[in-house]
Amino acid sequence: MNSKDNRQRALKGYVSSSLMGLKQSYILVTFVLLGLFAAYCIVNVILALCGAMSNSSGGALLVGFGVAAIFAVVTVLMMSAGKGKRAAFIFPIDRKTFAIGSFIMFILNSAFILLLSAVFYLGEVIVYKILGLIFDNIMYINNVTFESYITGFWVSLFYILFVAAITFFLSILFSRFKFPAVIIVSLAIGLPFIFPFGREAYYKFLMFFIGEQSLVLICLKLLICSMLLQFISYLPLKKMEVIE
Repeated sequence: MNSKDNRQRALKGYVSSSLMGLKQSYILVTFVLLGLFAAYCIVNVILALCGAMSNSSGGALLVGFGVAAIFAVVTVLMMSAGKGKRAAFIFPIDRKTFAIGSFIMFILNSAFILLLSAVFYLGEVIVYKILGLIFDNIMYINNVTFESYITGFWVSLFYILFVAAITFFLSILFSRFKFPAVIIVSLAIGLPFIFPFGREAYYKFLMFFIGEQSLVLICLKLLICSMLLQFISYLPLKKMEVIE
């Protein structure tokens, strides 16, 4: 069996074990989404009973995006910092397998939460249709079509992937270089705000990601930047792999 087959097996094993290790987290996120959805419905029913007009327009998708982003950051920190990283570097897992496997996990985690939010959105539509038949002052505005959902799903997925890649990069950097990394990153982020050209550069950087009108281009930008950050994160793992 050659080294390529060994690496593929190690990568598959790493991703599978990571998914199994996050099983309880997935269950927790499901209950969080369910609790938020139930609370939102209860509030609207109470408003309707009090005679107030209640409007809703697909809040499950927005909540799902927020939960997915938070979940991505938390899981990245769990995987890249301290015990999570040391536990990953067990034969035959090396830094290359760890970096690639982590990137795959970022995608799978984000996609799972976004798809889960779609399930809750369908439940939301059904529940509000029923409530609309019971209460005259409950109005549900459904502006989400299949095409708009697919577009939103991919854009959301790549934005969350980008956030996860940034978190992973900073976590690895701080873990490798400790306090000097904190100082350098803080200065690199904070100093440009002092100067007009620095603020302008930040504005252009922000518009580079949120000002793009083409779905394909924004997804490519986010994907390429995420992959670049993941590759840069891979470099300091060499010494960490040996030390840890």
